[in-house]
Amino acid sequence: MHSIANDIKILKQMKLLGEDDDIDVFDEAVYRISLNGDNSVIKELCQVLDDSTSTPSAMDNVIQCIFTIANRCGLEDGIYEILCNVDKILINAKRCFMQINRMILNYEPFNNAYISAIKRLGDEELSSLIDVLYQLKDKYSDKYEKKIDLIMNQL
Repeated sequence: MHSIANDIKILKQMKLLGEDDDIDVFDEAVYRISLNGDNSVIKELCQVLDDSTSTPSAMDNVIQCIFTIANRCGLEDGIYEILCNVDKILINAKRCFMQINRMILNYEPFNNAYISAIKRLGDEELSSLIDVLYQLKDKYSDKYEKKIDLIMNQL
């Protein structure tokens, strides 16, 4: 019998996916969490994210799992769980965090929940997120400039 706690433990132990790790075991744990987890597990999933993994697609699966849970269990609260952990995520998973924010910005139905979640952040998390948004705006100005400006105007 697999529990969410055991599956999270598997993900944390295998997140770098060295040559002794089995990607199928990792992906099966992600899948079980995506089916059974709720927004309370998102913080733990954010701790699994790591840009140093030898298999970036595994991190993509974790990100997709986070969005699946948030979409099913309350989008604003799920996005808030991601954003309030911004400083912890940026330590090992800046690429992943940038990808999460690009996915949100690219998917219009998430935008209102995103803005509402941002408004709930503390000053420190908000400052870190604003830095990330400005980096996205600078790097992808043609794609995100207007959307990020709109978000900033609402804060």
